[in-house]
Amino acid sequence: MKEFNIYRVDTFLLGDEWIEKGSFGRISYVIRGGENENLHKEKVDELKKKLLYDNDDTYTSWVFTHEVYKNINGYNPHVSIIQFRVRDAG
Repeated sequence: MKEFNIYRVDTFLLGDEWIEKGSFGRISYVIRGGENENLHKEKVDELKKKLLYDNDDTYTSWVFTHEVYKNINGYNPHVSIIQFRVRDAG
């Protein structure tokens, strides 16, 4: 198994405890893995920075809006959801 599983997910598939209220139209990513909470959160921060950098354009860019972390216990327990929205250049 890979140390981290990272994938984009449609926000409407997530439960209420995982999403920002009123987050219709958000871009959501799931990050799962890491030996402990600190390593997990380091990976989340790294991914957040990469996604913001990769999606910074002259006319549109992403804005980070929300993050939820949970230790769901059991096998591979560290899970985070990060959300972004598209910001239009004014």
